[in-house]
Amino acid sequence: MLQIFKSIKEISANNLELGGLSLVIDSKSESRTSTGANIAFQVAVDNGIPTVYFSIESSRKEDVILRELLTILFYRYAENNGEFATATLKNWEKVKGGIVTLSKAPLFIADSISSEEPIRVMNTMLKNIISDRKVRLVIIDSVRLLEEENPIEHLEDMANDLNVAIIAIRSNIQE
Repeated sequence: MLQIFKSIKEISANNLELGGLSLVIDSKSESRTSTGANIAFQVAVDNGIPTVYFSIESSRKEDVILRELLTILFYRYAENNGEFATATLKNWEKVKGGIVTLSKAPLFIADSISSEEPIRVMNTMLKNIISDRKVRLVIIDSVRLLEEENPIEHLEDMANDLNVAIIAIRSNIQE
């Protein structure tokens, strides 16, 4: 079953169906972090749900996800706008607790999916992670980059086969 969400606020742990696919249409709001990183933080850190976050944005550098998670920590714990260079020592002290919380969260990040068959590669990776970590949710950022034919259909099949909920983020803005 495919569910479509127009915002992160619509998503809760209660409306994510194991074996189902949810599509989030990202309107590229004013947020300084990606929709996928925000959902991953909300679900894994706030709700303790074992989550895998795939970032398949081809233009991303390896440190972007870390920067996004730090930005989220600054907004939440230090009430700061995520400007690390101008953050006060007091802000950094507040963020320390958030870093400890994040480090204990069941959040697993995979940011190096660059295969010609990303869904097959993700499926193989997930089989191992799911059995070891009891993952219930998979977030795939920038599903528009999947070059396979019918990626939504393949993701629905994968969710069903692995018995996990998958959230795929798709931008509705032409780039």
